[in-house]
Amino acid sequence: MDGKCAVLQIQKRELLRASHIKPWRDCTNKERLDGDSGLLLSAHLDALFDKGLLTFDDEGQIKLSKSLSEDDAEKLQLKGKKLCEPPSIRLKAYLKFHREKYFRAA
Repeated sequence: MDGKCAVLQIQKRELLRASHIKPWRDCTNKERLDGDSGLLLSAHLDALFDKGLLTFDDEGQIKLSKSLSEDDAEKLQLKGKKLCEPPSIRLKAYLKFHREKYFRAA
């Protein structure tokens, strides 16, 4: 993490959240210390990610839950957004876990 939102590049600390991809309770001790097990996201992206309304594919592209209205997605300007850096192999594994266990596709 370089002190910026991994998607929007926002730097204001008060607007950022360290988002756990795999919840602490589900992690091994090794995973808890793995820098690839989290993302620095702006507060609204973290809230959506935490609630399973947003996730990322293997290329880092945002995927939105169908339960998030088109109107809300448009207002949040989320379509076409992606991680600023391509996900590493380890990050892809954590994101896959998030998609399979927490993302609410429908």
